[in-house]
Amino acid sequence: MTKSLIPINIKSADFGPLIFRTKDSILHYYGFYGIMQNMGDEHHNLYFIEEGCKKGDLCLWNIQHEYKVIEAESDNALMHYKIVATTDYRLIKKGIPSIPDEYVRHYAYKNGDIGAVDIETESFYVEPPETMHSNRGHFIDIPKLKEDDIGQKEVIIYHEPAPMVDWNKFTMTQFIEHLEEEFMFSSTGTAKSVFELIRAYKKMREGLEWIKEEYIENVNEQDAITEKITKLLEDAKSN
Repeated sequence: MTKSLIPINIKSADFGPLIFRTKDSILHYYGFYGIMQNMGDEHHNLYFIEEGCKKGDLCLWNIQHEYKVIEAESDNALMHYKIVATTDYRLIKKGIPSIPDEYVRHYAYKNGDIGAVDIETESFYVEPPETMHSNRGHFIDIPKLKEDDIGQKEVIIYHEPAPMVDWNKFTMTQFIEHLEEEFMFSSTGTAKSVFELIRAYKKMREGLEWIKEEYIENVNEQDAITEKITKLLEDAKSN
């Protein structure tokens, strides 16, 4: 069974795994992009939400087009959305399941342009506390959870997104095309710097080839140094 939820990111007062670049409204994953707060970058957290908050639920409250995390004071309050899963570590400590890291990367890669996400659920039978074992209960669907690498409970994405593109496996030409297509770099200083780094990387590979040839020619033997250079070249060519 599955449940469809709304993914939404909002600004965090401290750390969040999404970096929102305000100057061009582009999301980045923190592992690939260092925040520059002096340039207007913001930490954001990701939330999976649904309508139908009940009293005591942790919810996102949409007030004047800004979201705030609150505890619902009544059932089905207007503009309240139940938080089903999140990257906010403060809420995770309170028992809210986390969102798989792979999905956070995917969300950033799509620049937040995702309207819904389906998670796996399982049925759980509940009865009113005052009528235990009366067979007057009902089944509810709850998120199916698994443990991540550090033992945190996280939701399971139904039809997980294709693995996040690993830039390290791109050829240099593919990498440039990727940057141009996905981030629409223009001839800005940032874009020029990126392309200069790529060109420098290509020159480094050419330099390694030259060093290896010169070393073998002059030393006339295969040793630990040539093996190291060969390994570096193999790694570079596989990128």
